[in-house]
Amino acid sequence: ITEHDEGALKYLKDIKWSRIDDPKGFKLDFFFDTNPYFKNSVLTKTYHMIDDDEPILEKAIG
Repeated sequence: ITEHDEGALKYLKDIKWSRIDDPKGFKLDFFFDTNPYFKNSVLTKTYHMIDDDEPILEKAIG
């Protein structure tokens, strides 16, 4: 998170975590009120880990 993100984060209402089909990954859904920064009310970031035992990020999408 950078200083550039601070304005949009004032509109953040909730964050939900869920599993994805890949057992080594998960996604975060960020729920926002109506705001002047973007039109979508939900922004999603998906994380793929290298393996289940070590929390090492392979890639992030979104």
